[in-house]
Amino acid sequence: RNCSKTAENRLALIQCKGIPRLVEVLNGPTETLSPSIKEYAAASLWNLARDDNSKATAREDGAMNVLVRLLEDSSEGVVENAAGSLLSLTINADNRDHIQQIGGIHKLVTLLTSTNEFILENVVGAIKNCTAHNETNQVVVRDLGGLEHLIKLLGNSNDNIVREATLCLKNMASNEENNTLIGTA
Repeated sequence: RNCSKTAENRLALIQCKGIPRLVEVLNGPTETLSPSIKEYAAASLWNLARDDNSKATAREDGAMNVLVRLLEDSSEGVVENAAGSLLSLTINADNRDHIQQIGGIHKLVTLLTSTNEFILENVVGAIKNCTAHNETNQVVVRDLGGLEHLIKLLGNSNDNIVREATLCLKNMASNEENNTLIGTA
């Protein structure tokens, strides 16, 4: 995890196929994967996702599929890091489409009720990214009941969550039906 924090190390890890190796670890037998291994592997993917060149690689190597699966993990640390990785990866427009295709938006919207502020901040940020300039994802979030949760989050005591929810609702409001629903909430 710490090896992937600097730009130089991230580049070296990407060049030596670090992303597919991390995906391989996370796809390993579940009985051998401790919560700490999953948490550190997801955190490493989050660090690697900071590099723009790795965003497509992560999608192509199956990292997004693994990270979406980890959103259902029983360890909050694993979920926090998986959501953080998806937050970084969904800056990429192709990844926004991919996460919807693999059922990731549904899992993110489900986590909008989390009481863990770190998870919530990453989840709302990932949904914000997924809905930026993507009407399909805006409709999916609405159809899954995400609008109501996002509006409720405007009253959260965490300023970062409120900021992310506000920006997400801004994205969502570019859809005419969403705009009407937000305006009447």
